[in-house]
Order: sequence, then structure tokens, then C-alpha cells
Amino acid sequence: MKAVKYRIDATDLRILGTLVEGPRKFGHLVQALGMNRWTLLQRLGKLQKYGFVQHRSHGPYALSPEGREELERRLGYPLESPNRLIASLVEVLPSDLHRAIFRLGLDIVVAKHHLLGVYREGWPAILVCGPTKSLKTSVGRLLAWTVGLDPLEVEHLCYPGRVTPGNPGIRRLQREGGAWEVRASPDFGRPLVILDELDKAVGDSSLRRSLFAFLDDRAAIVVEGQRIEIRCTAYVTANWGREKLLSDRFFSPYLRRGFVADTTPIASGWGPGVA
Repeated sequence: MKAVKYRIDATDLRILGTLVEGPRKFGHLVQALGMNRWTLLQRLGKLQKYGFVQHRSHGPYALSPEGREELERRLGYPLESPNRLIASLVEVLPSDLHRAIFRLGLDIVVAKHHLLGVYREGWPAILVCGPTKSLKTSVGRLLAWTVGLDPLEVEHLCYPGRVTPGNPGIRRLQREGGAWEVRASPDFGRPLVILDELDKAVGDSSLRRSLFAFLDDRAAIVVEGQRIEIRCTAYVTANWGREKLLSDRFFSPYLRRGFVADTTPIASGWGPGVA
């Protein structure tokens, strides 16, 4: 029997990777992959010929055991269903409150990523307040990792002097000739940004103006005539308690339309508290 020569490229691997989660109908694959229908049909036919994809007439496409083995060989590590992986990560979190913050945070990030073009305002920031060492930042890092980001790239400690105004956030730069321009941080285009201990920035007006733009519930804002798209969800931590945050004149307008969770009851040992 003549051996089949496998010619697999990055597009084929994307198709196989999309099928890891489970069988998909053809229309769902077209949407998930953003491919031309005819091109995708040809690719699927090739992968069926290799035995990597299974398909019955009018049924969904599924990853075969051989396809899974080939994908693992190419990637260099064993595959695990994303749902099972996320579930296992959530179970490691120490309380129902932490698990609720993670699940709701993930829902907000995913919804904003896919529906920002439909709903142009009303997007909540996620604010987790409470004492130190109550795993506020750890949940944010887990969220970043889950959506494919390096937590070190999207996490910013908001102490004045440790983070410059506009990095992250919005900065004003002077061009040659003396004219000023507004430049937005790349964080605005990412799915998630972590602003750690944002309450420390309240006393610094320049830093506050720069960072609080992330908490705006609109899909875009205009700063000095320049439009800035806010594609990211802000995950904010603060060491202040919930009542102090909600009464603060800078925080209050943003937080009253956001999601606020207070870890103080958990740290105190007498149960969860979610606002």
C-alpha cells in the first residue's frame, strides 16, 4: 500500500485546532475560521483524505483520533479541551467569590470582544476591592492567561512614579514644531488590561486622567479631537473597601455602572460579598 504524504500547513492546523473542542457544523466552521466556504471545503476534504477529520453526510465535522495525534505531534504538547482546562483552573481558586469573579470576568471579556460593534456603550469595568493578599490580582492574571495574554504585558501597578501617565493609558506627545498629539497605549486594543491598586493613582491628576479612560463604558472616546477605540476590558484592583470606592468622586461615576466585588468578607473569614 502506497504511503500518503501529508502536506499540512498553518491553515490546516487552525482547522484541526478549532475541532479540538468538539464536532462543528460547516457553517459554524466558516464563522469561527473566517474562511471562504469553497476554500474551507477543499481543506476539509484533504484532511478527511488523510484521516484527520471525520464527516458523515449532512453531519458535523469532527477531529479523528489520528487528527488529534497529528496536532499534538505538531504542537509538541498534549491537547486538552479548553472547557475542561478552564474548569480545572477555576476549581483551584479558594472561594465561591473568587470563582464567580473569574467566570463573570471571562464572560465580560469575551462578550465585549465579539459584540463591541453591536453595543457601543454600557460595557462594565471589573473592580475587585479589599485587603492585600486576598488574591485580587491573581484572578486577573488567570483571566489574562485564559484569553491568551501574557499577564506581565497587560498588568500595570498604578503607583505614582512607577507608571508614567499614558503608559498605560493616554499620553500627549509634542511633535517637531511644537504641536501636540494624543497617543493611546496598545492596551486599549487588547482584550484585557489589569490596573493593579488603581486607588493609588487618585491623588495624581495626570495619572488619574490617563488611567481612568480604561474605565469608560463606551466603545470609543474622543480626546483632543482624536478618536480612541476602547476594545479592552479593565480589570481593576484596589485596597480600599467598597463603600469608600463608591463614595469617591473620581471612582463613583465609573463603578456605579461596573461590576464590583469586595474580598473583605473572604479575608475576614465570614463569607462572600458581591455588589
